Amino acid sequence: MTLRRMPKPALRPFVSSVWATDATPPTPLGARREPMLPAGAMHVAIRLGDSRLRIFADPADPAGTLVGGSVLNGMRLRAYCKATGDGAACVGALLKPGAADLLSNTPAGALAGCHTDLEDLWPRADLADLRERQRKCSGGTQRRSWATRAAAAAIAAPGSCGPASRKSQPGRG
Repeated sequence: MTLRRMPKPALRPFVSSVWATDATPPTPLGARREPMLPAGAMHVAIRLGDSRLRIFADPADPAGTLVGGSVLNGMRLRAYCKATGDGAACVGALLKPGAADLLSNTPAGALAGCHTDLEDLWPRADLADLRERQRKCSGGTQRRSWATRAAAAAIAAPGSCGPASRKSQPGRG
């Protein structure tokens, strides 16, 4: 189940909503594909298991591309599909225009049309600490609340999350 809510007032200029999903047993048929429509907004998603996200250019793409377990999904001009059904818990935020610049020091245009691994944008130790704290939360509501506090701290210290590199998964936009 996905729990979604408005962010705290301090985050509302930067974040449209925050969300969390609880871990579930993997589906019997394994990963399935969920169509994703083009969006003019960016998402941050942090998967709490060890699995990485697999995205597909379209429903006919036989293999897809594995991206990180924690990603920034850039603005899209075309639909794509993502694998679902692995049971991983996840927490994330839907960003408003301009917020990506604060979180990564990377212009939104450089992140458009692809999923970028957060390890390429944030210090690895910070990301590992964030994922570990999220794993210790007892459920989606607690994870969502903690993610809101973490996002507020990141936005309050602009530039603290720097672009270590600009590697990303292109061609899916």
